[in-house]
Parts: sequence; C-alpha cells; structure tokens
Amino acid sequence: MNNTLLAGYSRKDFTPEYEICISGYGDDEIRRSQGISDHMYITCIAVTGENDTVLLFTSDLLSNHPDAADWIRERVSPLTGVAPDHIFCGATHSHSAPLLYGDQADTVRFREEYLQAATAAALDAMADRCESKLYAGTKELPRLNFVRHYLMEDGTYSGSNFGDWKLACVAHATETDPRMMLLRFVRKEKPDIVLMNWQAHNDTVRETGYYLLSSGYVHHIRQQFESDTGMHFAFFQGASGNQNKNSRIKEEEHGLNWIAYGQRLAKEAQAMLDDLTPVQGTQIKTCQVMFEAEIDHSWDPMIAQAQEVFDLWKTVGKPEGDALGKTYGFSSSYQTRDIIKRYSLPATEEMELNAFSIGDLGFVTSYNEVFSTVGLYVRANAPFEKVFFITGNCRYLPCAAAYDYRSYESDTGLYAKGTAEKVQEKM
Repeated sequence: MNNTLLAGYSRKDFTPEYEICISGYGDDEIRRSQGISDHMYITCIAVTGENDTVLLFTSDLLSNHPDAADWIRERVSPLTGVAPDHIFCGATHSHSAPLLYGDQADTVRFREEYLQAATAAALDAMADRCESKLYAGTKELPRLNFVRHYLMEDGTYSGSNFGDWKLACVAHATETDPRMMLLRFVRKEKPDIVLMNWQAHNDTVRETGYYLLSSGYVHHIRQQFESDTGMHFAFFQGASGNQNKNSRIKEEEHGLNWIAYGQRLAKEAQAMLDDLTPVQGTQIKTCQVMFEAEIDHSWDPMIAQAQEVFDLWKTVGKPEGDALGKTYGFSSSYQTRDIIKRYSLPATEEMELNAFSIGDLGFVTSYNEVFSTVGLYVRANAPFEKVFFITGNCRYLPCAAAYDYRSYESDTGLYAKGTAEKVQEKM
C-alpha cells in the first residue's frame, strides 16, 4: 500500500422522530421539538495513508463535547482498529439539534441512537475505502460571513447577541476569516468525497422554526451540492465563535435567507472544484497536546450579586433580572448564570488539542467554539500552506480583545482572558 491513499465515506441519519429537548441556548430556554424541518446526520470519512488510518466525524449537533468524542472513540476504536487519538470529531453547530447531554429519558434514548449511528457510519466508511487522490484548495468569499461584534458610532462596542442597537454600527470589532477550504478525494469507480471547511454561525432557528429540528443552512449546502454533482459531501465548521452569516451593517448585508445562503455556498464550492491542487504525499502524522486552560474567576467577588440577579431572573422573569443585573455592571442575566457555574470550578481545566497531517495538508482540531482570530493566526503560522479546521464548538474561546470590550462570549464563557492566545500558539 506504499504511496497509496484510500478514502471511504458513510452518512447516517440520527433524526429522532419523537419529541425531544432541543439544544441551542443553554438550559435557560427549554425547547421541546414539535416536528422536523430537515433531517440531521453524522458523517464519517475514513482515510488510510501509507502508514496509518484516521477517522473524521462531523455531526449535525450544536456541539461535540470531548466526552462525546470519547464515547465515539470507545465504541469505534475496538471495532475498526483505529487508535482513539486518530479519531477526530466535529459539529456543524446547529442551534436546532437534539440535546445530546443530560439524564432526561428522551435525551438518554437519543444519545444511544446517536452512538449507534456513529458506529455504523465508521464501519461503513472503513468498508467503503478505495484508492483515491486528494486535492485541496482555498478561496476567499467576501461578504458571506461577518464578525458579529461591532464598533458603534459613539465609540463603544456591541455584539449581535446583546447590545444597544439604537446606535449605528461603524465597523466590525475584529477581522473575519472569509476563506472557504475544500478537500476532494477523487476515487476510482465510486463517487468522489468533498469536505468543506467554512466558518459562520449555524444559528438559523428563527428561520427554520423555533420548535423544529433542523441542521440549519448546512442542510441546503449538502442538498444542493450533492444534487448538482453526484458527489458525497461533508461539512466541517471552522473558527465560527464570533462569526455570523449576516451583518448588522446594512451596506454589506447579502440579503440571503438560510435556504439561499446554503445554496450559494454550494455553488461557490462547485466553482472551486476545478481549481483544487494535488496534496503532496500520503503519510499521516498525528499530534495530541493536553493544555491546562485557566478558568475565568475574575468575577468571583461578585458571586452574591450574581446569585441575587439569577434568582430574580428565574423566579420573576428575564426583564427584571436584566434590569437588576445592569445596576451591578453585568451585561446580561446569562452572565450571572455562568459566574455561578465558574465560581465552584477549579483554577484550571485540561483542554485537549489535536493536530494531524496528510502529506503536506494540515488539520487542526479543537472542541471549543474558537474565534476567527484563532483561525487566522493558526493558518498564518502553521507549517502548512493549507490548514483544515475541525471544531466541536462546546465552549467559547474568545480573543483577548473581546474581554476588553465585554462581549457576550467573554462574559458567559469558561476561560480567562488570554487563553485563546495561548491555545493558538500550542496549535
């Protein structure tokens, strides 16, 4: 098998037909599903190089927590012979996906069905492997994703989630990453496999239906691309923690709804296919780093005030809770929830970082919801011309600037200021 690359593909439907809790906005807005807008899947790509095999999973879930990745590894590794640290898991970050974590009966049932689907996808992808050639390429797509933090006309900053929108947005707070990356496995006698890496928040809840299960705009990329090309398709969310598909600056808004947005990205991907270049080499190398990330305890002295606001919020209502919170300097009631969570945590938490390469193509994986600044830094400083991101989106990893202008993500996140900059250097 020397100098030969094998690639296999499988996708399994895990959409629950029964009522279930929907992920999206934490445990503070409980939504029970009332139907299905479109189906959700877990996709597995098996790649064998001249010396090793890796499995790449992407799921239409809000997040793929390290625990969830370990659940998959524990089931899949013994059956496939692929080492646990050679199995990489991402999430498309749908805010309309079934809840995967917790002890509610429907969640426990769904979790088992999901893991069964993951196992079946892995086995089928391994069996589907055949001789392949790998091609890759990147293209900038301006005005299709935007940093969702803004400099306002009075010199303050606001974010898309919270902020005073009586003022006009002047500019985005930080730089976005407008690059789409595609990988294409050209296979003999089987459909080609195309992997897309794109970074824009997959939050289309108010477009898809608040109580409907959906994979968001990713559904329409996948549907359009496969219908037009006959190829297999897999979407991997990139550094999207602070990037939305829409802009608050009217002059640059593209005007696409979630359906048209997905279809547009599919068409852009198709236009790239003929410009992809061969990946040089078929050797696979992997690297895992365990990093001690500092927990943000800077708000601990305000724990009593946070508890007071949180209790009011949960008993009386959100407007009253937010109003009291502002008197203490909190940006939202959500912040008080997370101040309470962080207060009982230790000083640090172990964070798993993974990287691997196939020939001269680099892959970086993180289970966090990383900001565009992290993605831009890694792509600029990695020893590879092309870098593909696989993110699990389980916790925000904001850049240091977001703590200075008090973003929603930095106020409600887990990690201390400067963690993202330390992580990006580790990557």
